[in-house]
Amino acid sequence: MNYHENDITTEQLSRKFYHFAELQAIGHSPLYEKICYGIAADNDVLHLSGYALVGQPIPNILLASVHYLLLKGAQHPLAAYYPDVSEAARPFDDVYPVFHDFCLQFRDEIKQQVAVRLTQTNETGRCALLLPVFNMVAERAKKPLALIEVGTSAGLNLLWDQYGYRYSDGQTLGISDASLVLQSEVRGDQHPPIPASFPVVASRVGIDINPLDLHDPENALWLRALVWPDDLARAKQLQNAINIAQKHSLELIKGDALEILPRVLENVPTDSVPCVFHSYVLNQFSPENRERFYELLQELAAQRDLYCIGIEHIGAHVKTEVKLAAFEGGVRSDTVMAYCHDHGKWIEWIAG
Repeated sequence: MNYHENDITTEQLSRKFYHFAELQAIGHSPLYEKICYGIAADNDVLHLSGYALVGQPIPNILLASVHYLLLKGAQHPLAAYYPDVSEAARPFDDVYPVFHDFCLQFRDEIKQQVAVRLTQTNETGRCALLLPVFNMVAERAKKPLALIEVGTSAGLNLLWDQYGYRYSDGQTLGISDASLVLQSEVRGDQHPPIPASFPVVASRVGIDINPLDLHDPENALWLRALVWPDDLARAKQLQNAINIAQKHSLELIKGDALEILPRVLENVPTDSVPCVFHSYVLNQFSPENRERFYELLQELAAQRDLYCIGIEHIGAHVKTEVKLAAFEGGVRSDTVMAYCHDHGKWIEWIAG
């Protein structure tokens, strides 16, 4: 049987939830691990999940939709199992029958969320990976940075210089007056080049197919719902970042980056250097669009130098890479700057 516009079978949906439990939730979210194993064998809930938009990660969308309703105040015994909803969360052993009941009771509300939502997690921990590369770009260009983030969501990572940083090798920056301090373990023999002060930022622009204005509390709540409910430290970090973002007004442009990026880059003044960046975005592009993305940068680099920083895990790479594509004098050079944890918990600097 096929569901909605996904044209996906029950068996295919089941495998998605089983793999999510086995490969992603295990060791990170005991609650979601237990729930996803249950969903994999539950046709009622699998059917509900099939209403997700084509191309969206179905387990993430369904789980976040349920989480969103609980955070919003849905009254049901399931709330007692979610650590960020109930202060004294119950053990997870018997959670699945309660989860199943919640999905049946709130079927219409869940379907409404699943059918329109996108995964748009802003992982501010990745700013600890971006900081040393932003520093290198500023030093090479000797100009303020004109930041352009592709796949910006709510733009939290555009505000990277509003956060404090503490690395396990003893390097720190901006922690004296920061309400959010990001920590990262330094692995390997090299130290990432952390500056004594933040590079100057001339402008900040975010591009997204559905940018989220965090002055709307519904958008802020959806971002919270995307964080796994038993990762309380990450939830606190996100809330601190949201609080900071709500004090700023960011330029977030809605649309396809391949169409919008040329216009944005062409409008960057000559007294600043364009610095495009993205994290876990190009992995969602088709191979053809990934190629087109860099072709666009190459075309625009014929007129001026520009840089692109990417944090991605694409293809057969064993580790997530922080890569710098430098377009200088019309010539492109690619350098893997570091290997890293997906959320910035550790960095292994290798660029020298």
